[in-house]
Amino acid sequence: MRRFPAWILVVGLALMALGCSKSAPVTRPSLLQGPVLKLPVPGFETGSDYVVLNWSAATSADFLSYEIHILPDSTTRPGPTTLKAIVTDRNLTRFSVAGLIRDTDYIFVVRTVIKSGEVAASNIVLARTVSAETPPPACVTLLNPLNVVRNGMTLKWTSNFERNFLSYRLYIGDSANFDPFTAGTLIAATFRSQDTTLATQSLAPSRIYYFKVLVYNFANKYCASNEVFDTTSSDQDTIPPVAGQFYPITKKDVTGTSIRIRWHRNHDNDFAEYDIHMGTRDGFQDSASNQIDQILAQDDTTATVEGLKPASTYYFKIFVKDRSGLRSKALVNFAGTTQPPVDPSLIFGSFGTAIGKYNSPSGVVVDSKGRVFVSNTANGRIDVVADPISTPPDTSVVKSYGQGFDALGIGRPGALAIDSADNLFVCDPGSQSVLKISATGELLFRIGVFGSEKGQFSNPAAVALDDSGNIWVADRDNNRVQKFTPVGSFVLQVTRAEQGSLIGPSGLAFDPLSKKIFVLDQGNGRIVGFKAADGSATPGQIGKGTASEAPGYMSNATALTTDGAGRLLVCDTGNNRVQVFTTTGGNDPIFVLKTTTGLGEPENLEVVKFHLLRPRGFAISGQHGVLLDSGNHRMMICDLTLSAAAPSKARRHGFAAGAPRR
Repeated sequence: MRRFPAWILVVGLALMALGCSKSAPVTRPSLLQGPVLKLPVPGFETGSDYVVLNWSAATSADFLSYEIHILPDSTTRPGPTTLKAIVTDRNLTRFSVAGLIRDTDYIFVVRTVIKSGEVAASNIVLARTVSAETPPPACVTLLNPLNVVRNGMTLKWTSNFERNFLSYRLYIGDSANFDPFTAGTLIAATFRSQDTTLATQSLAPSRIYYFKVLVYNFANKYCASNEVFDTTSSDQDTIPPVAGQFYPITKKDVTGTSIRIRWHRNHDNDFAEYDIHMGTRDGFQDSASNQIDQILAQDDTTATVEGLKPASTYYFKIFVKDRSGLRSKALVNFAGTTQPPVDPSLIFGSFGTAIGKYNSPSGVVVDSKGRVFVSNTANGRIDVVADPISTPPDTSVVKSYGQGFDALGIGRPGALAIDSADNLFVCDPGSQSVLKISATGELLFRIGVFGSEKGQFSNPAAVALDDSGNIWVADRDNNRVQKFTPVGSFVLQVTRAEQGSLIGPSGLAFDPLSKKIFVLDQGNGRIVGFKAADGSATPGQIGKGTASEAPGYMSNATALTTDGAGRLLVCDTGNNRVQVFTTTGGNDPIFVLKTTTGLGEPENLEVVKFHLLRPRGFAISGQHGVLLDSGNHRMMICDLTLSAAAPSKARRHGFAAGAPRR
């Protein structure tokens, strides 16, 4: 094997020749792209006898397999003699190549193969195994079985958080001190270090079972846990468990989208689980489709059901099951009602010029202390509200920037952004510039003057920051978006999405999940995405245009934000509403906050009606949103979960209902 330098080098070449074997060349089609092979992390994804490869997933509809090749040198084409492994699962894009020689350089290529036999190769990656031998992983401790019933029991063990963790493998045996490989049976494997609980099933009643957990690392080395055992219950139990009682639901137990329920603990010795069902009418029939939770811990007598609709009544039933599968009578006719979506006590502000009054506010952000910064646009200033999200709210104005208050030179402040150090970024169409103001109120720098050249603006309408601190500005009347470095130097501009040019971009939002800058393309009534790294357009668009008032259409939309969880919130100003879309695409919103019923609302669209007039700003702070009702010269504080679609099943503690809680 040819030797290379000790450091690891990625050669970014995906030669077309690498997509063919020497003996039988295949013409690579223009639409088939090879995967992107990532650089293994030294000491983490490289060991003494293994290298972990990661690559991008194939997109071809007729995908057949991935081929993993080890090349003797960078000029050799992949072929039968270099093939190391074949992966047939399209979604399996992480693979540990084991059995390598320590302290040796290797050249890797991954090829995508489609059903026609055509192939496309990745870039070349060079990686070196380490000189020190990879030790076995640390063992875990298997705890005594829980919730033992006639046909199963629950097993739990401690976690292994080593960087080269690969999997847990759970074995079952019929006798004490069994050898997992010769006298045991593999019953489960999990590849996430946090998955340390398993409910076994299909066991025989009145029988002793023995268990061990083996931890594996990328070097295919393992460590066996201690051994535990228990006996499943018999089939003789004929007495059903005793049902408990619910505790009354109080005001503290409900929010706009959740209800907390509590019940008395069951004290039976053969307890197995609590089953919770939910319906929307009194006397509903319990079934598998309306079971929202299964709790296996006898002492766990509280559940918070999330993802509910505001101002709605829900009914609950709870059954107790024992280890023999017998079920108690249900606790019935137990109801709770969620709160209205907007609490009138959290609406404040009115028209005027004095401190505490607002005139067409159009930009809002929240800093790390909970203070809300509001562009009081027509009054020519930025007001800082103490803490309106707290309980009780403090809506006093503690500071103001702009005309008559400082020498910052703010003319007509609009959209705002804020960074992790509480530095404030202000779009000021009045001075055709963007300002950066420190947390203590000092002007750090100003970007732009009026014009159409690079770094100049004509009506800057929005500002956003990506995860590298770069500054993005929607240069509305120049029909473009400009990117600047964290210190204000021009980097690039984008003027065209995948499906046509930008017309009057008016909103920006950086999505940390997809690493995209989303642009509110006002003139086209849509949202389009660009890669934050290089400004390249990404496929697709969100929104249907400007031709209608129906959901999905936009009229003079002026502000865009993201909740960081895959949702985009649009102030659809001309239609007097806020629409919520997913960042993954689609032209239909999942939620609308508005004044009237409007046109063409889909049956499954969640609509909350409240009087809005030309909304122009929305900021996120924890579980709350701050909405600027610009036409009414006021602010609203509302539950952030208003931006979530009504789920088909309620969620509990942030996890999908239906999965047992242990």
